[in-house]
Amino acid sequence: MKMVTDKFKLYKFNIIISIMCAILIGLSYLQVKTKFLGIIFVIIAICSVIISIFYFVEKRKQ
Repeated sequence: MKMVTDKFKLYKFNIIISIMCAILIGLSYLQVKTKFLGIIFVIIAICSVIISIFYFVEKRKQ
């Protein structure tokens, strides 16, 4: 049971970190306006959504 709770804590931590990264990269993109930062922002946003989906799927299995 401990492993399951640790897994959910890691999911929550991952979601928080990916949202913070998306916000920081978005702010950097607004300052610099390079294509590279725009592409990285889109990739991070997609990864954040995927991590959130995995979290909710695992939560429903419980």
